[in-house]
Amino acid sequence: HNEDRVAYVLAPDGSLVLGAIDGMGGHSDGEIAADLVAETLVREIERGAHPEVSLQAANKEVHQHNVTHHSDSGAVAVAVQIRPPNQPGQPHRAFFHWAGDARGLVARRNPKAKNRWEWTYRTVDDGLAPMSIQAGQDYDDGGAGRTVAMAIAPNANIVTKAFGMKDTIAIHSVE
Repeated sequence: HNEDRVAYVLAPDGSLVLGAIDGMGGHSDGEIAADLVAETLVREIERGAHPEVSLQAANKEVHQHNVTHHSDSGAVAVAVQIRPPNQPGQPHRAFFHWAGDARGLVARRNPKAKNRWEWTYRTVDDGLAPMSIQAGQDYDDGGAGRTVAMAIAPNANIVTKAFGMKDTIAIHSVE
């Protein structure tokens, strides 16, 4: 069964919020956790809440499900808020909010090679893999160095933060 979910919602301030949610496999009710995060993110954004606050509310929903149903369900998620320009000619701005090992990236055309795209990681995993990188920094265009490091690092598959595990969760944010 699929434990992945996507969410999108137009916020009252005109920004677009996109969410990618991954229910944790190997835990009971991973698909329920993913559904709860997606539904809560959309509902709270529609009410005018900031994405970080919306993700906090999603954590509380999953945690309450776990308490009520004696479950260990969990999910990881990233939400990207794309704000329109303040004035014509200015660029859109993207803000990333996440917890766990859900990854947010920016894709852009390589100016030196037509028909070639590069990506830059904007998020950093909450896990045991030793990474000496900072969220929001541009490094390893194309992602090859980081992707390989994460794949071969000891304990790279162990996530240290997920929605529903505790009653509160720290959400990372970066532009």
